[in-house]
Amino acid sequence: MTQGIDNIFIAIYMATWRKAQGKLKKCIILAPKSCKESVWARQIEKFTGEKSLIVGGTPSKRDKIYKQYLKRDILFLIFSYETFRVDFEKLKEIGILNNGNEGVGMIILDEIQKVKNVRAQISKAVKNAQVRFAVGLTGTPVYNRPEDIFGPMHIISPGLLGGNFWRFTDKYLVKGGYGGHEVTGYQNLEELKSKVESVSIRRLKEHVLNLPEKVYEDLSCEMIDPKQKEAYESMREELFAW
Repeated sequence: MTQGIDNIFIAIYMATWRKAQGKLKKCIILAPKSCKESVWARQIEKFTGEKSLIVGGTPSKRDKIYKQYLKRDILFLIFSYETFRVDFEKLKEIGILNNGNEGVGMIILDEIQKVKNVRAQISKAVKNAQVRFAVGLTGTPVYNRPEDIFGPMHIISPGLLGGNFWRFTDKYLVKGGYGGHEVTGYQNLEELKSKVESVSIRRLKEHVLNLPEKVYEDLSCEMIDPKQKEAYESMREELFAW
């Protein structure tokens, strides 16, 4: 979805709807660290009557959060990607993950492009979380290169693009160069696009928001305080950005 569109609300609604249908008891959310509380927890509180817990802190503090999550009727457990990777085995041991109908049945991945590398530990952890439903969100393209789409799609819809990465590359990538291992081109891209679109929803701002056209205007602001002007001139002369 285009950045700025509230795809978070859509994902939250999908989870609460499945809970209302009796198909879901627990849902994990993986999100960038900066978005756990400022975005996800607030949106859940704003739009639903559901409770959520944010995972963070020391291992002992996280253990207390997990115990609370298991004992109480709390739908959402919100992680950073790194914390989920670190605690993955523990989550299985205590029954939050891979515990049939009593454990987590759905996973939401905010910025799903973070699992595009199928060899990364976080990608393997997410793939091995046995859930019935998986939803991925992104405001930026995850397929600047066609090979980048396999990891996210293998989580969202296992087998849709082939049973493993090597079958995927055989069908959609053209190899050549040194040892025949370099990607020199692509093939069957219309088929790939069709399969991805079959399990995707794309929303642009013009489709969902009634907004006026952008207006750009330059505004000048005079600095009256001599000290402020001196500090500004000093920064302009001395600072630079990479």
